[in-house]
Amino acid sequence: MVFTVFWLILLLACFVTLTSTMFLFADLLTRSPDDTPQGFRGIAHVSGILTVAMVTCFIGHTVAFFSVPFGYLPWRLRTIKGRKLSGVPVVFVHGLYHSSAAWFAFRFRIGTIGRRPTFALTYPSFFQNIDTICSRLEDTIETALKETEQKHVILVGHSLGGLVIRRYLTTSQQAHAVAGIVTLGTPHRGSILAHLATGHLGRSIAPDGALIKKLEQHPLPNIPKMCLYSCIDNMVVPGKNLIPRDSGWVIEATAPVSHTFMLIYPPVIRRVRQLLDALDPVA
Repeated sequence: MVFTVFWLILLLACFVTLTSTMFLFADLLTRSPDDTPQGFRGIAHVSGILTVAMVTCFIGHTVAFFSVPFGYLPWRLRTIKGRKLSGVPVVFVHGLYHSSAAWFAFRFRIGTIGRRPTFALTYPSFFQNIDTICSRLEDTIETALKETEQKHVILVGHSLGGLVIRRYLTTSQQAHAVAGIVTLGTPHRGSILAHLATGHLGRSIAPDGALIKKLEQHPLPNIPKMCLYSCIDNMVVPGKNLIPRDSGWVIEATAPVSHTFMLIYPPVIRRVRQLLDALDPVA
């Protein structure tokens, strides 16, 4: 049974890798030279882009699929008691079909090593709408503020998690408690791959989906907003949809890695930690 599950996960990771890379390849062919990373420009280097995308995608999705169940364990929310932590707490919001386990590398680097209190929301990707998830996020934020006795939080979202944060900021009466946000690989303008998604929530993040339309109707509050993206993100297609339409964002490209590999790639984690320390230096 265990070996069957193991091989099924590997096969699923292979399928997602091949399918998403084909869409990435089609997108790359339509991009201008300025939209591709240095060292990968020109048709002769497309194979290099696809190799990096496929390898990091397979590794990222394999880790993601194996880690998802751990996000539903009782201790998933926070590890604060008995430890000396300081600073504004960070609340992490995962993406579609994942769980709070997506952030294990981030929470180790930022929480365990960085000594900053970290919390993570887990929500099911099926049978829930965006506003229900935002309500759960509000509960997690209230828990973070109560446990740490702080007045503000910083929100970090990957993929759909970034859209959840955006929706929360424009609908919640408690949005004033958010000191700043960081998004990673978030489809701010939607992704055409969402048309292949299972479930209403997944399909809502298509470029013409209900969620994207809702978000574009409401401006975000005037707080620090940082958007990190990879130019070979294989799940947000076309790549330009990783960039928010609205102004006020600090936009920064990471090293060229796949969508889920961002969650375990040390340089990305270090950069997020630097951004968090800039927002709230930890003594």
